[in-house]
Amino acid sequence: MNRKRLLSSYHIDWALVLGLVLVVVLFFWRVWAPNPADRRIFPIGDFTHQYWPLRAFAARELAAGRLPFWNPHIWGGQPGLADPQMAALYPPAIANALLHGGTLPLTALEWEVIAHVVWATVGMYVLARAVLRTHTRLPAVGAALAFGLGGYLTGFPVQQVAIMETIAWTPWWVWTLRRAARSQTLADRLRFVHLAAAVFAMALLAGHPQSALYMAYLGFAYTLFCLWRAPVRTWQHRLSVLLVPFALGIALAAVQLLPTLDFIARSERQQLDFQFVSPGLGWHDVVFLFVPNTDIGTPLYLGPVVLILLGAALKDGHARAEKWFWLSLAILSLFLAFGGTGAFYAIAYLLLPGWNAVRNQERALLWFSLAQALFAGWGLLALMTSTRTIRATAARISGGLAVLAWVLAFALIALEGPWVNAMLMMALFSSLIWLVMTLGEGTPHPIVPTFLLVLVLMFNLMSVNQRYHQGPAPETLWPARALYTVIADTAGHHRVNDASLLPPEGNAGMLYGYEGLGGNNPLRLARTRRFLNAIDSWYEWKLLAVQYVVSQDPNLAPNAFNLLYEEDGFFLWEVREPRPRAWSIATLVQMTDADAIADRVDDRDFDAYTTAIVETSPPPVEGRATVNVLDHRAGFLQVAVQADAPAFVVLAEIADPGWRATLNGEPVEWLRTDGFILGVPVPPGNHTLTLAYRPPRWLLGVGISGIAWLAWCVGMLWAWNIRRKQGDPYNA
Repeated sequence: MNRKRLLSSYHIDWALVLGLVLVVVLFFWRVWAPNPADRRIFPIGDFTHQYWPLRAFAARELAAGRLPFWNPHIWGGQPGLADPQMAALYPPAIANALLHGGTLPLTALEWEVIAHVVWATVGMYVLARAVLRTHTRLPAVGAALAFGLGGYLTGFPVQQVAIMETIAWTPWWVWTLRRAARSQTLADRLRFVHLAAAVFAMALLAGHPQSALYMAYLGFAYTLFCLWRAPVRTWQHRLSVLLVPFALGIALAAVQLLPTLDFIARSERQQLDFQFVSPGLGWHDVVFLFVPNTDIGTPLYLGPVVLILLGAALKDGHARAEKWFWLSLAILSLFLAFGGTGAFYAIAYLLLPGWNAVRNQERALLWFSLAQALFAGWGLLALMTSTRTIRATAARISGGLAVLAWVLAFALIALEGPWVNAMLMMALFSSLIWLVMTLGEGTPHPIVPTFLLVLVLMFNLMSVNQRYHQGPAPETLWPARALYTVIADTAGHHRVNDASLLPPEGNAGMLYGYEGLGGNNPLRLARTRRFLNAIDSWYEWKLLAVQYVVSQDPNLAPNAFNLLYEEDGFFLWEVREPRPRAWSIATLVQMTDADAIADRVDDRDFDAYTTAIVETSPPPVEGRATVNVLDHRAGFLQVAVQADAPAFVVLAEIADPGWRATLNGEPVEWLRTDGFILGVPVPPGNHTLTLAYRPPRWLLGVGISGIAWLAWCVGMLWAWNIRRKQGDPYNA
């Protein structure tokens, strides 16, 4: 292909890509509607109550020039960056945070999600162009629309930001692996192997290990298939394509993976059973493959157009091996998605690494969604290039579906329920398909009915799936209150117990900047939860420096609290006895059993400000010290200590292996104290005691990723140099 024709081809592709971008933006038009009265936010749920607070906190820390190593705003504090859902090291999330100056509005996160839907849609277009192997682009456009507007991508991933941002890389992952496996030159193999590794690393950094697991299994299976069909089959070719993208991708993302794996090992997710992880689809959900669920979204919905195209693709004899691969994958994915109600998931749970550590098995439909999109492309290609027999068969099937749907719609019309609307929609779009296929026989070129079929596909998916991401109007999210500012300005070095009364359900501290005891997050330190559940809240407040309490009770123990502020039925109370962030004790006691420690701390006779419990041989304590807070921020606490004799300073921070203590700049060992907070022995004199948090194995992850990115750059430069020596790539 000469340079002029190649550039012209690129221009057509770019025009179609621009068109796909505009379609996706139109799909989400209620987010940016010109009339403010028409605007809607994404549905209230995980998007607003988990992901937005997490990303807002990370944005605030990044704008301040700090990585969010520690999250002090939920459950008294827990690892921040190690929580994959925060995506603190994911480049698009970082760019979005810095673009908004540390204040991440809800609309900014919505647009980040929309951008990833665009990225996934364009990726499917690129993948379909490669898989379909045709100069005709319309089938690839249909495949892209079937994936980008399909029930899977526009269902729960819109609200589950980490899922969306991970799976958006899947088409690019498959495409780069395909190009690497089918490459016939060293330069191409090097280039696409390294691109595949970078894509996999981006998916890992995006923050959903379960979706990345599905991508890994898909990539491994598809690479084996492509190598079996590849024109070059040397052992170097096979090993490099089969191993390097996975190993190098993991190494590139090690800076995130190592802290995440350590956090999960200490969290409540460290041990999961079959009952917890096995829920998935119900068998009745199969109906929603073709009939829209008008109440809630379903990741299964294909619609009648894709059904017709699936039949056309299977009847056409081209690319049989690849079709069988994707058909087998789709069927396997569908059965796995039913979770514990079927036998397929039980086999995966027992035999396949990683499948016993992920829940909500309907998420496995990622494979199904990719496969159905490719079959939509194959079906469109068959209708354009094959015999009239396939088009006639498609017309008969669509006509039969239309008749069946109309009969069912009229039979159910007396019920006046959602099924009537679903059947009417099925009947209408089936009739449109029949009209397109029937009238298309008289057109001079099969591209006309194919184009019309793509339009029907687009409007069908938009009509059904648009509703599932539309929540309330922005102003109804939750009332704006001055109470949030009062709390943030008042709390200072103290924590606030808001009893999860303030929206968003325990995560308000991340949005408004105060440290709370509540939380709403699937990851939580297991020891902390077990211990705090075992002691009375009053003792919990003492040990975690709770000075302020939010309540809806206007008469909250007036002898113990002072009323500071009231707004809309919410009362902000101050504990009359100050709760210090750090203090010195006079007596140390050794206890090793966690339950016994919890019972002792929960005892009315236990005074946390004079006595502390440690689990190792206690250091000598001969007196108490004066302790004053000098500096305090997320993951950092610095206090001044004045001691006339050996003392022991207790700090109200959740004990976690990532804390590093220094005394006058020299490292010192800290001890887990009272079961779940920190204590440090201090010699006589005037000292500066500093606590700083870094995830365990953080430096190891930084080192591995740094070396891996250096190797990646060297590999890409090597590929570029080989390609340059081979001559003009336009004439290759």
